[in-house]
Amino acid sequence: MFGRPWFGRRRTTVRRREDRMSNMPRNGGGCGPAGAELCAAPSSGALSARVPVDVALVLEMLSSGEDSAAANRRKFVRARHVAPAALEPVRPVARGPRRTIYTRDANQWGVGFITQDRITVGEEVTLRIADPGDATGVLEIRCGILRCREVLPGWYEGAALFNAEEPRLSPEAIDATRR
Repeated sequence: MFGRPWFGRRRTTVRRREDRMSNMPRNGGGCGPAGAELCAAPSSGALSARVPVDVALVLEMLSSGEDSAAANRRKFVRARHVAPAALEPVRPVARGPRRTIYTRDANQWGVGFITQDRITVGEEVTLRIADPGDATGVLEIRCGILRCREVLPGWYEGAALFNAEEPRLSPEAIDATRR
């Protein structure tokens, strides 16, 4: 401890985060360096996407109260689509590291996601996500961050709005890949 004082503080911070999130696994589960354990997405049924355990728990907690049609005020319906993706800033000045996100749902005009990084609202980014209709294809979509708010300690929920319509992420296209 005397030679590396940062080591003790970092472990304490991780323990405190886990204490606040009592549903999270304590022994290396999740997307941290020690946790490579993966599980199927919660309530996924036919979804082939695999996400870390902690992501699955956060998604389950967020989706627990979304069954009401009255609560969904969106103009376009979104289909549940859980998949890892990446956001990369477009502008060279704001060009930062690529951020990992996990999509919750999608439609032809945008995606809902969760992440462990705070993302600036209004930021122009490129979304890189696997094409649901093509196992080897990757979609690169320019979009803007519409919302990003902390929903749990260390976890942010957000939405990205596409600059142009992307029919391959429409609810009909996503549902067709599940059949």
